[in-house]
Amino acid sequence: MSKKITLSTIIALIIALLVSGAVFAAERNPEPELKGARRAYGEVVSVRDGQFTVQNQKGKEITFSVDENTRFRVPNEEETATFADLEIGQKVAVVAGPSEDAAAKLVILLPDDFQPKGRFAVRKCGEITAVDVDAETFALQTPSGEELTFTVDENTRYKGQLTNLDGMQVGWSAGVAAKEQEDGTLLATIIIAGKRPEITKARGEVASVNAGAGTFTITTKDGESLTFTVDENTRYKGQLTNLDEMQVGWSAGVAAKVQEDGTLLAAVVIAGDRSAQHSPVQNPHTP
Repeated sequence: MSKKITLSTIIALIIALLVSGAVFAAERNPEPELKGARRAYGEVVSVRDGQFTVQNQKGKEITFSVDENTRFRVPNEEETATFADLEIGQKVAVVAGPSEDAAAKLVILLPDDFQPKGRFAVRKCGEITAVDVDAETFALQTPSGEELTFTVDENTRYKGQLTNLDGMQVGWSAGVAAKEQEDGTLLATIIIAGKRPEITKARGEVASVNAGAGTFTITTKDGESLTFTVDENTRYKGQLTNLDEMQVGWSAGVAAKVQEDGTLLAAVVIAGDRSAQHSPVQNPHTP
């Protein structure tokens, strides 16, 4: 580990594991095992069979177990490390699953002279409020109302519905992982952004079903007729597990995404025979 290890190198390794896949329509399947991941930076104070303990900068000791999926990394080195390379006094950065008994997923072995400046990463989500392509900046408003401005550079990675800053649009939802620079600015390392799908909810009676076409129609209590399509991601609840089982006359509640062509793609369908249930169909919840 004779090569100089920079903070940006460590951040890049950690963020690559921590940032979830998608928070909106473009990437529908986030990595749930990393949601709420536990992270620690500090010095190894104990190593024993299948686990090790790290003392963080506040003096708290945190014990992590390891398994066959735990990855060990040495920044700037071609060869990966192993559990056997851990030594008492070794500085490490650790990422583990959210539960206390979850094994470490990533362990980065750091040089003795490594000194982090501030947090490893700033992670924020919210709505894009401004984009300045020429200045290579964009602004994000978090759900709490906090307004943050981020810069980008040639190393910024884009995911979701954009491949560069030019494609970003005001009003989009976004998740950002960034590192704080010495001048206090936030340099975006990873950006996941896209248009949040419009959700519509409806309740009524099933008027028709065309399983072959993957569609069904309900009539609301106001007499409005709404046709929905389904796909492999549609979730079914109530008295059915797929569209083939739906019957005309059943009560139904639907949460659907409005597609670009105006069609309604059902995300959740709750349906059943009201008379058999003796209870009203519950409101569907947006996935």
